[in-house]
Amino acid sequence: MGTVAVVIRILPDAPENYESMKSEIIAKYNPQSIKEEDLAFGLKALRVMFMMDDKQGAGNIEDDLLKIKGVGQAQIEDMTLV
Repeated sequence: MGTVAVVIRILPDAPENYESMKSEIIAKYNPQSIKEEDLAFGLKALRVMFMMDDKQGAGNIEDDLLKIKGVGQAQIEDMTLV
């Protein structure tokens, strides 16, 4: 029982939706950290770190992120007990 750091890679469904997607994620979830990753042809991804209780489960945050307008893909990349 403790705190878990979860890093999720988030891709927009289109490059023009990137900034609005990023703003909504920050406003709605207040993540621990957020980093931009350049992919190709102007497309960017976000690597977002969330801190959560280990009882909460990380699968729910993935599903919630996919409901945000502009999010095309959300995948857990790393999870560790803090």
